[in-house]
Amino acid sequence: MAYLAVNKDGKEVILKRKEEPFRFGGRWIQIDKKPQSCEGRVFHFTYFGETLPFGSIIAMTGQKLTWEDEPIKI
Repeated sequence: MAYLAVNKDGKEVILKRKEEPFRFGGRWIQIDKKPQSCEGRVFHFTYFGETLPFGSIIAMTGQKLTWEDEPIKI
């Protein structure tokens, strides 16, 4: 499962992890639900997705997305 979304700066991204993406600081991100521990500290891994060429989302889905829209699950 993957998600297609548009960041606040207009960059189109694909987020390839199963976790639901959410907005943070002008970008769509995913955070691993399984914490990894290292010497008593707990870490969550953040995934920012991969940038797609402009126009890729409309070519793949026929839908135009903006920052205000929710990601499309594919």
